[in-house]
Amino acid sequence: APFATTSRAGDPRAPHGHRLPIARKLKPQPARYLEDVFRARARVDTGPFRRWAAAHVDEGMYDEAWLRANNAWMTGRDSFMNQFKPNVTALILQFGTADTKTIFRYPAYTDALQRDVISPLLEAAGVNESRVTRLQLAHMPPRSQIRPHVDAGFWAESQHRVHVPLIVPRGLAFMSFIDGAFRRVPVETGLAFEINNKI
Repeated sequence: APFATTSRAGDPRAPHGHRLPIARKLKPQPARYLEDVFRARARVDTGPFRRWAAAHVDEGMYDEAWLRANNAWMTGRDSFMNQFKPNVTALILQFGTADTKTIFRYPAYTDALQRDVISPLLEAAGVNESRVTRLQLAHMPPRSQIRPHVDAGFWAESQHRVHVPLIVPRGLAFMSFIDGAFRRVPVETGLAFEINNKI
């Protein structure tokens, strides 16, 4: 599939300099250009995450049984996940209620993980850590997919949605509906970007 057309000169993977306006999420309009849904934030160093993952993560940590026993499993999200994100799981570190007023921090989010890995990543991506309401390490094994969907709820309309790809395998494509068709959005290891999750 072709990449989305950009409305500005230069490489769309270069940091944009401006966040997506929240107003565009409150009254979403069909996207015409890449910048309507995608804004590169920064290139970040994924080395600390890779070193942490090599020492602490194995495939079993994303299984339901392990998550239920050691961290968190969101039962209320099963139908959504099965419909729109089959085979995708996540190590949830922090999760806020829909109104964003209550934030839960889960056991996997250790002080060392925050200090050595997450805080430096967020700072490099230009994210104010004190404003983060939801934080997770998503896991997409082979043959998993995230189907077209639009996020709902107050949190989706009131907050910036930032992705920091830590490992991007060959063949992965991130698609968004832009200018009347699904078009590719640039996704690379270490390229932090904001996405308009209301389009």
